[in-house]
Amino acid sequence: MEKWIGCTVSVDCGPLHGTYQGEVSKINTEQQILILKKAFLNGAPHPDGNVTIVWEMINDLSILKTAEENKETKPATSKIQVRKPVAKRMDRSVSENIVASRVMPKNCVMNRMAMPQSSSSHNLGELASKSVSVPIENSTIQNSYQASSSTPNKKDRPRQNRWIDRNEACFGEPVDNIMHKEFDFEKNLALFNKKAVYDEINAQKPDLVKQTDKPVNYRHNENVLESSPMRLRQISVPAACGKKEYVTDSGVVVPCITSDLRRAIFDFSEDYGYTFKRQCEIMGRASTELIIQLLGGARRLNPQNSHQKPLVVVMCGCNRAGAMGLNTARQLASHGVDTVVHLNREFLATHVVSQEFSLYHLTGQKSTTRVEDLPSGAVDLVVVALASDSSCQIDTSILSWIMECRAPLLSLDPPASGTPGIPVKLSVIPPLPLPHCENNGRLYMVNLAIPEKVYIQVGVNYKSPFGPKFVIPLHKN
Repeated sequence: MEKWIGCTVSVDCGPLHGTYQGEVSKINTEQQILILKKAFLNGAPHPDGNVTIVWEMINDLSILKTAEENKETKPATSKIQVRKPVAKRMDRSVSENIVASRVMPKNCVMNRMAMPQSSSSHNLGELASKSVSVPIENSTIQNSYQASSSTPNKKDRPRQNRWIDRNEACFGEPVDNIMHKEFDFEKNLALFNKKAVYDEINAQKPDLVKQTDKPVNYRHNENVLESSPMRLRQISVPAACGKKEYVTDSGVVVPCITSDLRRAIFDFSEDYGYTFKRQCEIMGRASTELIIQLLGGARRLNPQNSHQKPLVVVMCGCNRAGAMGLNTARQLASHGVDTVVHLNREFLATHVVSQEFSLYHLTGQKSTTRVEDLPSGAVDLVVVALASDSSCQIDTSILSWIMECRAPLLSLDPPASGTPGIPVKLSVIPPLPLPHCENNGRLYMVNLAIPEKVYIQVGVNYKSPFGPKFVIPLHKN
């Protein structure tokens, strides 16, 4: 490996590291490294001079000159005159030095060059000369220098002296101490806190009008003046119902009613022929529409995504809510959703639940009365239809399975106090709402299309708050 030391080589390290050229100064076979001196990176001198290259970085290596060729090539030397920088006074600018050197006669300059060094502080500067050896590797450079340093004629001498003095005044300062490292513009710009400086400038003159601030461009649906939300009270209930109220997105106030008043509304509806079977169908239709949106809508339910069908588990009780849950499961199955229904063993004793179960059984979806048969894997949604106003007792095994499932919970027509032990994310309720607690989550009210005459019979002044929508969310007022 010693024979390669002194050779001039070109090392290709790929597009990431670039190409290095330089003279081999050391080769370490144990550490597998190559050290180059007088190195160039991609044709430019390397700032460090010496470069250490690991063999794994080398893609290609070519020898430009051998060690013998480098020894035979001896640079020519020529003695040239290098003039010292012009010593400028601190209280004078560059232009003054130029003017002073321009008007100073030649014999005065020569006399000042011959003065001792002690008096140099009182003069413009000392123009001393010394001889130095500068290597010249190319004969062309030497010839061009000799041609340029030839004696000018008498007409060109004043002009040449004038430019020499100007160059010395401008470029006479040494720059070696500032050329060791390139200036990092991005790092220096990051140190400048533009916002803090602008805030300081603006704080100095707070009484002036800011002419440079651009006015804010408001959108067509934005208002410059903030206004309080509109509240429309078009529904009135008896005073015994309490003061708790909800409000819709359009600003309509919806008051709460008691359980007795709600039961009276349903009883009068059935007397007029609007039976619970019709109401259950509407509740199932509204719940299905809301559940499909929660499951992802068209992204989950399309023929091209049939291998990722959502799974919904419906927990049904032996009451009105359980019948609504079975109806919702049947309508979800008609949209291509996989459903599993859990029922109590006494569900056949309830007429409305047994009727809905017979229709659901025709879909071919799963149903069970045992908690052990419920899915043990991931479930997209759990519909809780267990409790109503009259029955609020839930088996502990059902409660433990729901808590361990960790799926989003949606409740159908829960009691005002909530389903015991089961806090849900949202609830679907018929009109008008009960004073629900926090465990029932966000409320969505369904338009059952109960005639206004039914509300008049129970002493409620009712005007539909639904507008163009079939299901509306309710917020606390």
